[in-house]
Amino acid sequence: MMHNLLLNGRTFKCFIACLILLAYAERVSGVLYHYTVATQPTDGMYQLLESAENNNITVNVLGLNSDFDFVDMESAEGGAFKLKVLHQELVKLKHKLTTADEHAKCSSMDNKGCEMKTGNTNNAGFEGDETKENDEMENKQKINLEDVKIIFTDAYDVIYVGGGMSEKIEAAFDGHQVDVLFGAEVFCWPDDELSVEYPEVESPYKYLNSGGFIGKLSAILELLSGVEDLKNHDDDQRFFTHKYLSNLIEKKYSIGLDTSAKIFQNLNGAYEHVNLFVEDGTTEYGKKVVLWNEMTDTKPMVLHGNGASKNFLNFYLANYILPKEEIPRSDELLWDLAIDNDGKLPTILVSLIFDSQYPFLEEFFANFAKLEYPRKKLIVQVDILRPALPQSQKITRLSAQYLRGMKHTIFFCAEDDEECDVRATIFSILHEIHTDQKHSNPEKPHLLLLDPSIHITNSKMLLILIKTELKIMAPIVSHDGSLWSNFWGAVNEDGYYSRALDYVNVVNRQFIGVFNVPYITGIVMIKADAIANVLNTLMSCASLANIRDMDIFFAACLRKRGVFMSAFNEETYGYLVTNNDYIAVDEEEESKTGYERELFAFFDAMTPWKNRYVDMDAYNELTSKKFISQMDQPCPEVFRLKLFNEKFTRSLINLAEHVNEWSGGGHSKAPDKRHGEGFVESYPTVDVHLYQLGFNTTWLHLIKYLMEPVFNVLYPDFNFAFDNPRADYGDPGFMFVARYRPEDQSFLRPHHDASTYTLNMALNIRGKDYEGGGCRFIRQNCSVTDSKPGEVLIHPGKLTHLHEGLNTTKGTRYILVSFMQPR
Repeated sequence: MMHNLLLNGRTFKCFIACLILLAYAERVSGVLYHYTVATQPTDGMYQLLESAENNNITVNVLGLNSDFDFVDMESAEGGAFKLKVLHQELVKLKHKLTTADEHAKCSSMDNKGCEMKTGNTNNAGFEGDETKENDEMENKQKINLEDVKIIFTDAYDVIYVGGGMSEKIEAAFDGHQVDVLFGAEVFCWPDDELSVEYPEVESPYKYLNSGGFIGKLSAILELLSGVEDLKNHDDDQRFFTHKYLSNLIEKKYSIGLDTSAKIFQNLNGAYEHVNLFVEDGTTEYGKKVVLWNEMTDTKPMVLHGNGASKNFLNFYLANYILPKEEIPRSDELLWDLAIDNDGKLPTILVSLIFDSQYPFLEEFFANFAKLEYPRKKLIVQVDILRPALPQSQKITRLSAQYLRGMKHTIFFCAEDDEECDVRATIFSILHEIHTDQKHSNPEKPHLLLLDPSIHITNSKMLLILIKTELKIMAPIVSHDGSLWSNFWGAVNEDGYYSRALDYVNVVNRQFIGVFNVPYITGIVMIKADAIANVLNTLMSCASLANIRDMDIFFAACLRKRGVFMSAFNEETYGYLVTNNDYIAVDEEEESKTGYERELFAFFDAMTPWKNRYVDMDAYNELTSKKFISQMDQPCPEVFRLKLFNEKFTRSLINLAEHVNEWSGGGHSKAPDKRHGEGFVESYPTVDVHLYQLGFNTTWLHLIKYLMEPVFNVLYPDFNFAFDNPRADYGDPGFMFVARYRPEDQSFLRPHHDASTYTLNMALNIRGKDYEGGGCRFIRQNCSVTDSKPGEVLIHPGKLTHLHEGLNTTKGTRYILVSFMQPR
């Protein structure tokens, strides 16, 4: 299957086929000739040719490598140029067909008749190699000019679909009983004021569209009369619209519009009219797909992404109608390939740009170092831009630790160098590589743009990228707790994110494959032989210079010039880390406080957070238990769950002591303004609330994403979610770290909690950090005194489980308490 020769690895066979098309643009498909005009061989053009080939259609490409260029996908200019090129070709075609017909007649006459007809007894013009093509045409069939039909489509935003073979298209055209049939669309463009001149029809497709038409050769030539008087930039649709509307009165031509979309489906304004189906009528992905117009009850055979619908065609419909080649799987790539015994693996230049501060850099570098690829074939360029300078010490240390054996350089932006951030852009990197390729480095490296927000966990990721034929690509990675990912499935009119119809299914891997998409970021591979083309493309997009975000500029420019970007999700490749509100501190400051800023970044980076702070062996064992009987119950209806490791509990203690906003505690009722004016705490403790630590949101996320699956086994009839009835007047709820020690408050008298269920987590070690302590449940006559750091007790708060905090006789005991209220 052909796929993206320009920038996406189109096969050599396809390239040769295109050259043949240029040389023999007048080949016959029965008596229906298929034409298009393209000045540059873009990915959109190859997509058209691929769809035609799938339907046994040969499309004749005209105008390639012309000085005039109308590739710009966002511009409607150049239509008249297309008509001029087509007109010139059709004049030649008519001449050849006429000459061939005369030659056939001449062959059946005596020489005298031939002399009288041609004026040349030697039949000049038909001898030797020059007569071969016409002899083939004569031998193939006798063609009556009145039977010759032409179908023309735009080149960059059209595909054939659903068995639209020439015979079916020709039969559908004959059914209209006109000499020329144009596609029809919903909008009267480019001159809306002309809409009143169109006749009323039952279909919403009542206005002429020039992106696709079919007709008899002679009629189309007549219709194209006067096209030479147009300027190249004049609008072809305006030209044909005036011809059509004038003809409604003059009746000079037999022209019709495909208002039922039997042949041509113009998609602008028709998104809700069309749907995709496999041949058996279901909407299952991954089989041969056809398109059905529900409004007209037809299956159009030529789809045109006119106007704003180009994205709908290229980034949605074509992904399923023309599924791309499969991506190599990691289990197909053997380790002996990675060690590069034969030295044939290409060099990869990896660009790491730190343009802001990121959490979990240790995990990012560690994952990168595990990639299976010869280190001598990796060149890593690290750019630390001004916003990331607070992490420069850590980045430098980690680079030295994990990039051993690789050629790597680190560039720092000076704080006062405003131009530095601009120099470390995709454009600059491509320019540097291209210059290096031309002058000093004969080996052309591939370029991998890798963002520190992308943690690669598939060790064969680089091999997968190298082995695929795609030229500009991104493996799809997403955020653990949301649908955030490194690609967009659609863009709005301003060129920014819009939710695609299939986005959720692609991110969740319900639809698996290779997808042409309008935007990729985070981890992008540009193959070596595409770098020059991409650079030239970026240099042609001066009109987009107002876009400051380089990733958005990169994608917008490629879309504008018809260059396809691919995203694929054949396997799980890694995960995406966000850095919302993440502010790093230098390593010396972290050492002083005793906790890391990553402690607050659970929702930003669930996977590395769990790997750092959760006892994963214990947690995996816990989540495998599906019955209450399997759970540890140190006391009746008191469950003990091992969740967190000691790194987490120590960090939380250090955070609480660093903030140092402990309440007074005591054994008598006392006002507590933290819950609003007039609030009285009946059983005060020496504590600091999680909101005072800035940790309350993180803790709520931990409950929702980490603990609730376990709670739902224990209490399946309740919805475990926080309900804060006092939130209306600023009360954040009861979530706090309590501290017991002999010199302050060493115990808590018997009480019920203001909760349906309570979480009580030990934070430090009995016998090492403190002596005594624990929790006694009065009615059950049961005490828990041996909880280890990271173990959570969960028990009813009201009515049945009156409890007390036992006396801490030495040292300091810390616990985290959280009151749960099911909705």
